[in-house]
Amino acid sequence: MRTPPESWGVIFQGLQFAVVLIALITGIAMLGRRDAQIGYNQSAIGELKNISADLTETTIRSSITNTHQNLLLEQLLKRIERLEGFGG
Repeated sequence: MRTPPESWGVIFQGLQFAVVLIALITGIAMLGRRDAQIGYNQSAIGELKNISADLTETTIRSSITNTHQNLLLEQLLKRIERLEGFGG
């Protein structure tokens, strides 16, 4: 039969083991959550890159369209000026 001090030692070792086990499980769970967050962040960054590319393309197309429209307006203005020159 065990003496009381030995029983306390076994109980203390059992508690230490339980605390270490809980800490290990918590650490593994935290790593899993961190990995999930990293995966989500990578997905979000990829989506932001796509949005940025689309906005850049839209801006360039808009600029080209504005330039084209300005050229058309200048051509129309020259034609109107030419017609006014014939009438004067």
